[in-house]
Amino acid sequence: MQKGNPIERVLQFAKRKSFYIVLGLCAVAIAVSGYILFFTGGEEQPDPVLSGREPPQDRQTVSGSASDVTIPTPEQTEQEKQPEPAPEQPVKTADVPADQPPAQTTVSQPGAGTPETKETRETGAAAQIKVPVFTFPVRGAEVQREYSGAQLVFDETMGDWRTHNGTDFACDEGDEVMAVLDGVVERIYEDGLLGACVVLDHGADLKSLYCGLTVAEGLREDQKLSAGQTLGRACGSILGESAQGCHVHLELRESGQLIDPMSVLK
Repeated sequence: MQKGNPIERVLQFAKRKSFYIVLGLCAVAIAVSGYILFFTGGEEQPDPVLSGREPPQDRQTVSGSASDVTIPTPEQTEQEKQPEPAPEQPVKTADVPADQPPAQTTVSQPGAGTPETKETRETGAAAQIKVPVFTFPVRGAEVQREYSGAQLVFDETMGDWRTHNGTDFACDEGDEVMAVLDGVVERIYEDGLLGACVVLDHGADLKSLYCGLTVAEGLREDQKLSAGQTLGRACGSILGESAQGCHVHLELRESGQLIDPMSVLK
């Protein structure tokens, strides 16, 4: 067995085995490369920053210098999509001579020119609505006995309690008895307790009855009368109400139902 310097023996071994060492290193390198390709899926893209090159950008080829090209921003793109407003049409005005003053518009106020008075108001209202005008059956007469409605009152003439269906107006014998409202004579008749009676039809289902009078000559049924026109004269006494003295008895019926005469005469 040869003996010598250990270093020389290592060098001699390396010279003899260098081929196998290089071959082993190559095998290791190939194995590592295959492992990387298998698990990374392909060749890695070079980093543009590390390579010193700018990443490619989607550009459109534009002829001309770079200073003439303007790349629109997203805000400008949105503004371009919006429709432009329609141009305003000029308003045509009439040609007015320079020496002519502008025309003035006069707005008339209600009632302007004619002052409104009580008479004009009443006239205008009367033209639209005809309001019935009632008058007392005897001029200047006072109420002697009121309408009682459904309430029982003591009757001095009959000596019992009963309803009073109308209103009695105190008067003197011979006083004029008048129609309380425009109407038509519906009936003239004699009643055993109330004496001569006249019934007027005023329309709108309103009728009036007058008792305690002497009927005027010439008064007839179906005759048209105006408010205040004469029906006759107070006769002095009514048999069924003789305890009250001279008076005129007035009744009003609306749609066949008795109503208080003073509700329309006041």
